[in-house]
Amino acid sequence: MNNTRLAFRPQKYLLIYYTNDVLGGIETLIGRMTAFLIAEGHEVYLLTTSTRSWAQVLSPSVKCRELGSRFRDLFYPIRCDKIWQMTGFPRPDVIKTFDLPTSWCGCLLASRFGSATRLVAGIYNPYVFDHSKGGQHFMNGWKLYLRNYLKNIPNESRLACDPAIQMELKMMHGPEQLIEFWPLPIESERFRKIIRKPVWGRIVSVGRLAPMKEYNVYMIDVVKSLRSSGLDVHWDVYGDGAYRETLERLIQREDLSRHIKLHGEIDYNRFPEILSTAYVFVGMGTSILEASFGSVPNVLALAYDTAGNTYGPIYEVPFGGIGQTIDGRPPDRKVENEIRRILGLTREDYGVEAARVSRSVERYDLRDRMADFECFVANARPPKRSTLLYFMNYAYAFARAFGVHLDRWPSTAS
Repeated sequence: MNNTRLAFRPQKYLLIYYTNDVLGGIETLIGRMTAFLIAEGHEVYLLTTSTRSWAQVLSPSVKCRELGSRFRDLFYPIRCDKIWQMTGFPRPDVIKTFDLPTSWCGCLLASRFGSATRLVAGIYNPYVFDHSKGGQHFMNGWKLYLRNYLKNIPNESRLACDPAIQMELKMMHGPEQLIEFWPLPIESERFRKIIRKPVWGRIVSVGRLAPMKEYNVYMIDVVKSLRSSGLDVHWDVYGDGAYRETLERLIQREDLSRHIKLHGEIDYNRFPEILSTAYVFVGMGTSILEASFGSVPNVLALAYDTAGNTYGPIYEVPFGGIGQTIDGRPPDRKVENEIRRILGLTREDYGVEAARVSRSVERYDLRDRMADFECFVANARPPKRSTLLYFMNYAYAFARAFGVHLDRWPSTAS
């Protein structure tokens, strides 16, 4: 990406994100992006459901409106207009969204402002365009949102954090459907400063205990197997979500409560401290990149995988690969075996492994990636206006009121 600053110099950014009020990768991404943009002199506005669990990563300078249940009004033209007037926010130069549904909301608002407002629609989850692989949980209106994305959002206005998403989009919806690759920006210095005192046998994972992160489930069997073979391992899990009760039940059933600790949500500022004593990190997405900057040997978990498959450490996948399977190359290793490999390294080889994972993530550095982002923004375009499609969401709402689901996927693809 050419980092030359282009003529378009926005001043006001509007970010739109629906959150289940947990501290996850997109929440921390929003924190890093907004801090950078504010430091560069931009104004940043945010529409979301709630920031109760992630206000810690947001700069006080972000002008935020928490909509709660009213966030759903952003999906309907007339209601969306009323919500916008209620915020009192000024017209944005750029609207940034973070998934397929909110790209619909971004289009609704952008159409209100005309060609003066550009849209940058980001995709940060795997299998958004290929629902057959389990990536998309059923959501009313999903087919509308997908149709809008494919027909109304220009290729120049789309970003994906993983090159596998680029391939997935073209394979599922045609070679004319393109999306720009923009790797996750990571605040590298924060993790490079970690003073490492690794404790042998300490395995660490950080992330939501929710769908896509099924490694949290199979890791219980991995710990059991490792301990049964005489390895004194302990697994510390940081995060919360829908899987917590299931995990607690499985841990109790396997009598592993002394060796597996579910610590729940943590203050994000404590993450470097937690990594300082980790011997192995197991995870995906933002957290494995941050652990890599902290020189923690790691094993990359794969999204929606329940069998414990992996490509190995982060340096074994292409730049941008953070948890989605690589088309044409199925994973050829097991998470358990990779943990055993790392635990069996000599002190010298462990240091080599740590240095290798750190070098492999250098290109994710925040400043370089945000310079690319500003160039993407300069090249982005307003979405096409599609009034009839937008109003179809009212028909969907009417049908749902009578128990009719208009957008269930064919059973052959499930």
